Amino acid sequence: MSWRKRNVKATLNKLGKTDKALDESEALFSNIEKSIQSKNWQAALKDAERLVKVMSGSFKARFYLANIYFTIGRLDDAALEYQECVKLEPGNPPVWGNLGLLYMELKQFDKSRASFNKVLELNP
Repeated sequence: MSWRKRNVKATLNKLGKTDKALDESEALFSNIEKSIQSKNWQAALKDAERLVKVMSGSFKARFYLANIYFTIGRLDDAALEYQECVKLEPGNPPVWGNLGLLYMELKQFDKSRASFNKVLELNP
């Protein structure tokens, strides 16, 4: 758990309150990670899609969902999610690397090359 989440939870506890979305998101992240480890892609997908609904602005939620889509072969959906990730964190090399791999799978080699060049630009 990030220090920000810990601080929010501590503050809410002191106020005698809870945040259902925060609690649900923590549970979903945990479930997704367990499902990925056990390669239970359908369970991971269901939880990741729910997580993105709960936390649409979360880079990590969208990155998990994009990676799951890519893994199960839903390449068009993966491309859309990776693009959302790029909007949220344009300087994140792993997103650009995964996007490059995705474009290779789609045989969009110019886009793939551009994505890999972006990785090199960000992390020479």
